[in-house]
Amino acid sequence: MLLQLFGSGVALKMLDTYDYDRVHAIGIGSSAWSVIALVVSLFLGGLLAGKIDGHHEKRVAGLHGLLVWAVTAIVGVVSVTSSISMMAPSFLSRDLAVHGEEVRAHVMDAANTTGCAMLVASLALVLGVVAAVTGALAAAHTARKSHRRHDTMPGFTTAPYPIPPTPPAE
Repeated sequence: MLLQLFGSGVALKMLDTYDYDRVHAIGIGSSAWSVIALVVSLFLGGLLAGKIDGHHEKRVAGLHGLLVWAVTAIVGVVSVTSSISMMAPSFLSRDLAVHGEEVRAHVMDAANTTGCAMLVASLALVLGVVAAVTGALAAAHTARKSHRRHDTMPGFTTAPYPIPPTPPAE
C-alpha cells in the first residue's frame, strides 16, 4: 500500500488544475505503477515468507509464497469490492438524471472502463503470484546456500548460542 500511495501521490501531484490532456496519460501511468508496486511488494513478501519459514525445501517455500499471494489477493479483492459498492449509489443516482441515448453512452463508457480495470487487475494477479513464489524460492535458495556454507564450518550450529565442539571419544 505504501508503494501504491506513493505512486498515486506523485501522479496526482503532476496533474495541473486545467490540464485535461494529461489525465488519460496519468491514468495509464497509475495503472502501470499499480502493477509494478504489486509485483515488487509481493516479491518482497514472498522473500520474507521464505526466510521466516526456516525450511530449505523449494516446495515448502513456494507454498509459503503462494500463501502470501492468496492472502494479499483476498484482502485486495475485498477492499476494491467494498470501495466500488460504496461508490455505486452516487454513480447510479447521477445516471438516473440522464435520459435515452446518454444513458446508453454512460453505461458503455462505464463497461469499457470496468473491462480495462479488470484486465489490469487480472494481469497484476498473475504477475503477483509469479513474483510471490519467485521471492519465496529465492529465499529458499539463499538459505540452502548459506546452510551448506555453515555446515562446513567446525563448531557451527543453528542454535541461538554457541555450542563448543565435542571432544573426541576415547
